Amino acid sequence: MAKEIQQLTDTKAQMEELLEHEQTRTRTAEDALQVEQLKSQELVKNSRNQMEDMKEAIMTKASLQMEEMEQSHRVRLQTKVDQMQRDADKALEQEKTRSGVALTKERCQLEEEKKKGEEAVEKERIKMRKLVKALAEKEKRDLARGAKKDSIKSKTQTNAKGNRRVSGISKSGSLNTGVARKARVRGKTKNS
Repeated sequence: MAKEIQQLTDTKAQMEELLEHEQTRTRTAEDALQVEQLKSQELVKNSRNQMEDMKEAIMTKASLQMEEMEQSHRVRLQTKVDQMQRDADKALEQEKTRSGVALTKERCQLEEEKKKGEEAVEKERIKMRKLVKALAEKEKRDLARGAKKDSIKSKTQTNAKGNRRVSGISKSGSLNTGVARKARVRGKTKNS
């Protein structure tokens, strides 16, 4: 009998040791899970910050490129206009002796080419504005997609918590008493 008691005591000690070991492992796992959750939250925060920084950088870069292109077009247009003006002046000097009609015609062509050049610059400006707008909209959509994913996750978690609360209320019976009170109040108003 003493031998059996000793075996049971040894078994109990082993079971307690095993239980304590499992509790330690559980606490360690819970701590690791909390650390991972914190890392995940930090990662989400960092990625949002990076997205904002990238958006600002893209918008700045697009604006700078647009300004550079406009400036480049203006310089090229002015260079062409200046060259054409010089050419026209030379031609004018040579053709002064000829008819005034040819001179008028030449100036009209210059003005027409200048207008075409200005129209080309304006078209390029419009294209660049559309490009910048499209880039901004794409960034907004990308950010919205990321926000939707986050809100869907939080809604799912909120719904799960709400379901637990409602089931707890119905088990306690407090929901039924509230319905009964409303029915009594309705009955009073109908009778009066």
